[in-house]
Amino acid sequence: MKPSDLLFDIIHSLNAQEEASFLNVASLQQGDKNYLKLYEFIKEMETYDEELVKKRFGNEVFIKHLPSEKNQLLHQLLKGLRQRYAQDNVASYIKEQLKNVQVLFNKSLYKLARRELDRIKQLAYEHELFFAILEIIDLERIIIDIESRFDDNSVAKIKMLMEEKTQVMRLLGILNRYEAFYLKCTDLLTDGMVINDAQKEEQILGLLSDPLMQELTAIESKRAKIYACMSQVVIYRLLLKNEEMFHSITAVLDLFEKNEALIAEMPRIYLFVHGFLTRYYALGGQHHLTERIIDKMRALADNPAYSTHDLQVRLFAGYASDMLMFLSYSGQYSRSPEVLSEIIKGLERYEDKLTPDENLFFNYTVAVNYYGCGMLNKTLFYLNKIMNTGGGKKEVLRIARLLNLIVHYELNNLDLLPYLYKSVRRFFDQIETVRPYEVQFLDFFKKYVLSKRKSNHLELLGELERDLMDAFKNPYMRYVLEYFDFFAWIDAQRHHIDYAEALTIKKQTV
Repeated sequence: MKPSDLLFDIIHSLNAQEEASFLNVASLQQGDKNYLKLYEFIKEMETYDEELVKKRFGNEVFIKHLPSEKNQLLHQLLKGLRQRYAQDNVASYIKEQLKNVQVLFNKSLYKLARRELDRIKQLAYEHELFFAILEIIDLERIIIDIESRFDDNSVAKIKMLMEEKTQVMRLLGILNRYEAFYLKCTDLLTDGMVINDAQKEEQILGLLSDPLMQELTAIESKRAKIYACMSQVVIYRLLLKNEEMFHSITAVLDLFEKNEALIAEMPRIYLFVHGFLTRYYALGGQHHLTERIIDKMRALADNPAYSTHDLQVRLFAGYASDMLMFLSYSGQYSRSPEVLSEIIKGLERYEDKLTPDENLFFNYTVAVNYYGCGMLNKTLFYLNKIMNTGGGKKEVLRIARLLNLIVHYELNNLDLLPYLYKSVRRFFDQIETVRPYEVQFLDFFKKYVLSKRKSNHLELLGELERDLMDAFKNPYMRYVLEYFDFFAWIDAQRHHIDYAEALTIKKQTV
């Protein structure tokens, strides 16, 4: 990205509070502030055009050194943003306070410097900011060395300080090990690992047997314990052991609620755990609790810990995708149009800030919700966005192609279906491991849709239902029904009713 584009992007990403902080920083500077003129002009641009900037300020002296003015503007923007979030982010706040301590130290105000160090050290311990604690200890050591001219106990104090440093480094080592283990577990989840044989199950169970997982009660660092419990959550999610996963989720939430300061240090984890909790309640049919958790996630937008633009994006991605999946799980598609209207606006706003996996999942959940409320053309629009992504590892990329066949059939695009079927078949032929349900559905679809004999449709639906029941006897394949309920679709075809109605009836009878 060019520096000028970066400047343009920062200016156009500012919210009202961030802009106010920048303007406040600028107001403290004396003399000419040509960069403010530059700021106001770029703010009105729809795309950055350097030639237009030069033309607009062609009569100004500063245009001769435009790169310097742009650097000054960037510097002041970043300074304003730092000040805006320094109070909300404890780590940033401590860094700023350490600069103040250094000023006190340089002015030989050692007692005042020590008092400030004691205060921010307590804060650092509360938030388990071990690197900051080590920096504070090093400053304390310098002050003790100076005070040793007047204090006979300085040797004992330094010894205690070094023992404290050793302890902090030990805790930091523990934290690093558990964080690395957690990232190892989440990598398996984000890579879309599916446990469909004994070897893969043994691999995941091996994570539970890791020595780190056997020492949970002995973990001294609260942050490390959160990583340990979250590792369990992810492992049980992979194993589809929902009750065990729920037990670990409640352990994580208990740690956060008893140590609220850690929410500011681990905001993504805190959000992530609520996503797992939403899924658990939704699958269990506990609709009231599901919506309460989603509302709680939305309310975090006003929490200072989530005030940065990046975390606001993560919040949107979290509660919006969970809400759409909840409507799918519960079959409440009558609510989908209103919810989709709001979420699509956010999706258009944040689309370039979401990860490819988030965009993929969003497009799928939007497509399924449009399908559920009978808006088939809009369903196809989002399915096409998914299929244009390419690849075949992600489950949604695979199910989307099956759903695409279903939608075209229901739109009565009979002339197009033979070509679509062959295209989907080629797609799966190129995949190393094809799931049994995928083979069964494609074989059924060929007979059911492309056959000229309509009299045996009920018989074919019955065959597909029996085949899918056999396929989904594998407990590690049942998660597929979270994406699309093939059994509800069979019932809809059998009884000539909407998918949403079939899904509602199915859930009422289970």
